[in-house]
Amino acid sequence: MFELVYDNLKINVNENYSKDYKGDNICILKGPNDSGKTTTLSLIKFAFSNFKLDKIDNETMKNKIKLILNNPDFKMELSISSYNNNFKIKITYDNKSKIAEYFINDKSVGYTRFTEETELLYEVPGEAVKKLDGILYDINNKLSGYETILIEYENHLREIYNKLIEYEEYENTKKDIIANIGGLNKKLQSITPIYEEDCRNYQDLHNKYIYNEYQQLDLKISDIEVEINNLHKKIKKDKYKNVKINKQLNELIKNSKDVYVLIKYDQLLFDGFIEKNEEYQWIFGEGLKHLNDGDDLSEELISRFYKYFNNIKEQIEENLKNSSNSESILQYNLIEQLIQLINQYIDKNPIIPIFDDTASTLLERLYNERKKLKDINDKYIKLNDLKAACEHIISEFGKLSSSLRNYNIEKDKNNPKMLGEDEINGEDYQSQIDELEKQKNLLQKEKLKIEDEYNQLTRSYSIYDLDILRKNLENAEDKCKEDKKLIDSLNTDIKDQQNTLNSLKNIEKPVYTMTKTEIECENKRIDGLKKKLKKYKEYIELLLKNQYSNISQENTDKVFYDALGSYIANIIKFVYHLHNKYDLAGIDFINREYIIDSQKDTKISFDSIGTGTSTLNGLMTRIKQGTNGKKLVILVDEIGDMDNSNLQNLINIAESQIKSDRLLLMLMTRPDNNKSEACCESIKFS
Repeated sequence: MFELVYDNLKINVNENYSKDYKGDNICILKGPNDSGKTTTLSLIKFAFSNFKLDKIDNETMKNKIKLILNNPDFKMELSISSYNNNFKIKITYDNKSKIAEYFINDKSVGYTRFTEETELLYEVPGEAVKKLDGILYDINNKLSGYETILIEYENHLREIYNKLIEYEEYENTKKDIIANIGGLNKKLQSITPIYEEDCRNYQDLHNKYIYNEYQQLDLKISDIEVEINNLHKKIKKDKYKNVKINKQLNELIKNSKDVYVLIKYDQLLFDGFIEKNEEYQWIFGEGLKHLNDGDDLSEELISRFYKYFNNIKEQIEENLKNSSNSESILQYNLIEQLIQLINQYIDKNPIIPIFDDTASTLLERLYNERKKLKDINDKYIKLNDLKAACEHIISEFGKLSSSLRNYNIEKDKNNPKMLGEDEINGEDYQSQIDELEKQKNLLQKEKLKIEDEYNQLTRSYSIYDLDILRKNLENAEDKCKEDKKLIDSLNTDIKDQQNTLNSLKNIEKPVYTMTKTEIECENKRIDGLKKKLKKYKEYIELLLKNQYSNISQENTDKVFYDALGSYIANIIKFVYHLHNKYDLAGIDFINREYIIDSQKDTKISFDSIGTGTSTLNGLMTRIKQGTNGKKLVILVDEIGDMDNSNLQNLINIAESQIKSDRLLLMLMTRPDNNKSEACCESIKFS
């Protein structure tokens, strides 16, 4: 007896499966196509395989069983009893718990014990041919699947490659910008100390200019005041002067005032060098007043001045002679000349080989060295300025002494006399005084403009020519402006580059194990695989369309077909022919033959495998083989491929085996479109 019961067997709405089957020991499942006949046989095989899907050869059935198992509520129970009811097996399965139970004679046994007592034979008439086509379809589908996988893999690699390219471009752009910023910063660092030094130089020149301008304005105002005072004296004294004596006196007074102006002008040079003793106080106080007034001039007065400044000159000469700083002065002058020379080429900032430095770096070092030597050089210059001033003053006192002698000679030769009103000099002294007052007011206004700056000066400076100072100051100002313009331009460029860097979209480094080169190589490999897959599919299409005559005899094609034949032969494993079972060694697609002995080159043509006869012969051979006492269950799918004679012989053999207690069940399937659903019909024994 045979009974199979399902609970919740669902695949899709188009397939109408029966929920249970019941019959005797030989049964035929009849029903229309897609009514679950083959599915039932596959589920029985699935049960006898401990519910392992890998035991199901037919991919279509395997996929159907997967769909059935998607329903957690699916259950099945299979019961088979022997003809004389002395041996009974039962298999139950609950998909929710994934538990399968095996029973022999109503006692629960494990799967291993169950297989020791039973054996399942599953036969499909024309199986070799059908399997071959099915396997070819499966292979073709797999190749299509591989193509899809390759395309997906190719797209994945393309995405990775694009991300690597994007990251590489981002990194290169970032590095370029950072390098640009670094270069600009380096240039800025090189020009900044130069600019600062130029600014200090400009400020120093500006201070010198303010100092000198203020001093000159002061002297000019003082000179004008003296001149105004003299004009007032002239107004008072002119009528008492003898014309000839007055001429000599005027010359004497003029020379005296010239010496006064010279000493007054150079007085600041002596600060810090001359001891301010009583002689100093008299010389630069009462003595200068005598010179300025032009009164009481005498050889003793001139001699006193001459001796004083001559002593200063000798002291300076002694200092210069004994000075140990001559080498430092030489170094300072050399550095000054080098700075002027290098400044002409600083914009290009060339490397100076003998110093292993760029021009800007060397210039910075020269500025530092010049700063160290500046005090020594300034002192040296001041001493030389003092010496020159002394020599000039001494020379002027020589002229003054000569004027005094000439005046005394003329005075002795001509006695002074009272002049009448008509002998008074007719010059308009008052107009001159008024004009001088205007000049004085203008000079005082100019002086007032710079007085605050002058008062803020922390030191005194040497006396320079204002025109030269003004030109130097203008040049220094232009240099500072050029430096500032360059610095502003560099800062703008740095800011622009930094803004560009900040505006870059941050791209994280992709975390991939493959490099661009490896991806390119992999893409080439994929192209090769895609071409191979396309070619393999074309080869299999020829087989599926039975276009064997179009198969190429080229060696590369033969290699493929040989490999394909070996692969499929390993799946089919064997064929039945002329009452014998043959193990497959390979398949010769070019000659349409099964290879059953590769050593002897024994082959069976495709056309000689008769479906019905082969099935009958195969089953007969396998039934007659020893089963070591195991009870057999035979499943035969699609007996419609067998002729009636072969089918009847098969049923007769099965009946004898059932009665001899070796065969428990032979379950067959046959299509029958007259039935609405699959049903089980028993074959009555004779």
